[in-house]
Amino acid sequence: MSQSYQLEGKVLLVMDAQTFGSGFTKRELIVEVKDGKYPQEVSVEWVQDSVALLDGIETGDKVDISFNIEGRKWEPDDGRPTRWFNSLKGWKIDVEGKTQVDQETGEPVAKPTKEPELDDQIPF
Repeated sequence: MSQSYQLEGKVLLVMDAQTFGSGFTKRELIVEVKDGKYPQEVSVEWVQDSVALLDGIETGDKVDISFNIEGRKWEPDDGRPTRWFNSLKGWKIDVEGKTQVDQETGEPVAKPTKEPELDDQIPF
C-alpha cells in the first residue's frame, strides 16, 4: 500500500498531454508551493485516465493536490553509474472556488463544507 501526500499551491503552468508510441499518456502540472521565504516550484505528473483531471485548470489557480511518490532505478548499459528518479503522481486535485466534476458522469461533485457530526446515541 502506498502512502498518500498532499500539497497546496498556485498553478504556474499546465503542460500539454504527451502520448507515447506505447499508448502511455502523461501530463505535468507545475505548482508554486510556499516553503518559508523560499517558494518551491514542484512538478506533479498525471498519467493515463488522471490526465483529464487537469482539464479546466488554469495558471494562477490555487489548488490542493493529493499525490503518491514513486521511484525507479535506471541502470545504463554504457558503464555510467546507476541513478534513481522520483516522481510525484497526482490522483486528485481540488481548485479553490471551482466545482470539481465527476469524470464519468459529468455531474458536479458535492464537497462537504465541514466534517459530518457523529451522533453519540447508540441506535438500539
